Amino acid sequence: MALGLVAGLAIGLALGVLAAVVVGRARRGSDAGTAGEGTTAPGAPPPESRLAATLERISDAFYTVDRDWCVTYANRQALAILTGRGQDVLGRNFWHSFPHLVDTPLYHAFHAAMAGDEPVVLDEWWFRPIDRWFTLRVHPSDHGLSVYFRDVTRERSDRLALQSHGAKLSEQAELLDKASDAIIVSDLDDRITYFNRRAELLYGWTAREAIGQSSRALLHEDVDVYDDVRATVQLEGEWAGELHQHDSAGEAIVVESSWTLVRDDDGEPRSIMVINADVTERRAFEQHLARVQRMESIGELAGGIAHDLNNVLTPVMMAEPILRRGETDPVKLKVIDLMAGSARRGADIVGQILTFARGVEGERVTVDVDELLAEVQRFADETFLKSVRTTRDADPDLWPVVGDPTQLHQVLLNLCVNARDAMPSGGQLSLSAANVVVDAQAVRNSDVATGRYVRLAVKDEGSGMPPDVVQRIFEPFFTTKGQGQGTGLGLSVTAGIVRSHGGFIEVDSRPGEGTTFEVHLPAAPDGSAAQAAGAGEGEVAGGGEVVLVVDDEEVIRTTVAVTLEGEGYDVLVAGGGAEAAELASQREDVAVVVTDMMMPGMDGAATIRAIREHLDDVPVIASSGVQTAISRAELDDLDVQAVLPKPFTTARLLRTVREVLDGTG
Repeated sequence: MALGLVAGLAIGLALGVLAAVVVGRARRGSDAGTAGEGTTAPGAPPPESRLAATLERISDAFYTVDRDWCVTYANRQALAILTGRGQDVLGRNFWHSFPHLVDTPLYHAFHAAMAGDEPVVLDEWWFRPIDRWFTLRVHPSDHGLSVYFRDVTRERSDRLALQSHGAKLSEQAELLDKASDAIIVSDLDDRITYFNRRAELLYGWTAREAIGQSSRALLHEDVDVYDDVRATVQLEGEWAGELHQHDSAGEAIVVESSWTLVRDDDGEPRSIMVINADVTERRAFEQHLARVQRMESIGELAGGIAHDLNNVLTPVMMAEPILRRGETDPVKLKVIDLMAGSARRGADIVGQILTFARGVEGERVTVDVDELLAEVQRFADETFLKSVRTTRDADPDLWPVVGDPTQLHQVLLNLCVNARDAMPSGGQLSLSAANVVVDAQAVRNSDVATGRYVRLAVKDEGSGMPPDVVQRIFEPFFTTKGQGQGTGLGLSVTAGIVRSHGGFIEVDSRPGEGTTFEVHLPAAPDGSAAQAAGAGEGEVAGGGEVVLVVDDEEVIRTTVAVTLEGEGYDVLVAGGGAEAAELASQREDVAVVVTDMMMPGMDGAATIRAIREHLDDVPVIASSGVQTAISRAELDDLDVQAVLPKPFTTARLLRTVREVLDGTG
């Protein structure tokens, strides 16, 4: 019998990613992330797309229902079975589509799973409309149920035939050879007496080679487990579960195994029949799904942490110019410098966490590549073992690049960490940067544009990599490190960031000769450096305009108010949406609103709508500690004039307010 019930657990895990997209994002309110943003690196397809594609390729049927019993997803195998009568089930109540299933074992299994936390299994269930037998595993989650089922009509028929004629297996060899699973029969002394065609294909031994051999020695990795299973079969007559075995080449195999004690006509034990289904690839798929779900959880956790940390860092960064104003004591000025530097570094770290876990895009600015290299070198010198020596070499007149400094810092840091790990006994880690012009002959990748690039190189003296490893290093979750020592995400994230910046990455490595990664980033257009340097300059002071500041964090409200008042603005503050709407109803002279988008009770979107009931055309600046707190489409729908990501500096706040008031934002 083809087993595979445990695979339902893996498919159930997919509900945390796939159903969250199909159901959760469709119903998520203003706190929802931007559609299409997942746990992948920029430029890579989101995990839900990869999972959906995988689910479409598997040979078994899988569908999901929400807590209202509506079918929210079904792969093509499930649709072929469920819609065999021409009925469309997607989006429809499952019990309305199949009323004859009410008050059946399936109905009770579904309701038991929905009410509990554990999966419910139906070993064999008859689906009347098409007269077929199925095994089902119903897995619950916060979103509803995922249902994995497979057609076992043939296997059931074969199993019944085998049980009826267990003493005549030799006469039914042709039937057994057509079975889809490996069938092995051994005598009571553990000598193999039958080895069907599928067993030959799975294990690599011919029946002639296997017959007469000890099954314990020939197939099993853990002989103690084998001994326990065999003892259970001899005592209870049957056993089912998962076993780790190996093939003729020594490669590991995972099988779902069903053991039956075969008796003769007098009821005496005669032999043991084992049916094994290969689930090796399915187990790898489960592990992949588990890693994706773990990354999804990390992304959600990172978003919450980022919101709280950015709220903490915002007043610290804004307090710097206030504290510096009129201060002449060099000791106090140094403390202020340290405070401001630590706050900026904290903001960068938050950005790195979000970039890694959620693929969040940061602000693109002109980046000094030499300064970026110097910062990464300082980090390596301070944190790596002293046996790893770092050097830096850069062209004297490096072209600037336009990008997200935090993401580019992460690219170099990931490559440096890999280089360090490749030199466990120490060695030289070389960082370099040079201006290059990529022409048609130099481009290895046809998708790369020709033109001016800045080439960043990270070179180590480590063990190097063979060609087959080099070909796979940018694949998500691929790693050569041991269990628990790496996620296999570092280089895939790195490649994604580089692609999102319009660049490309190349690697040169040979066993025993070290590795060099070369990152090519497009040089900034002529004049962009000057434009960046001049950005933010000009008049930012107010002229008595009324600014309504809405934020549930008192320290942020106070800091923003003090800052704006110090520049000549008249400031109103509100601790939430209801209070802000009340102020808007009383003051027709509000010139601009600065509101947080993530607040308890009435969130930013609802607050904006409430304010606009009294002040139709008032411009709005939306502020948030998490960039995915509200989608670009919803911002456009709310007619938001500017976005102010937390943590922001005093200069950024004043410039944004002034630009919105002047109509240049």
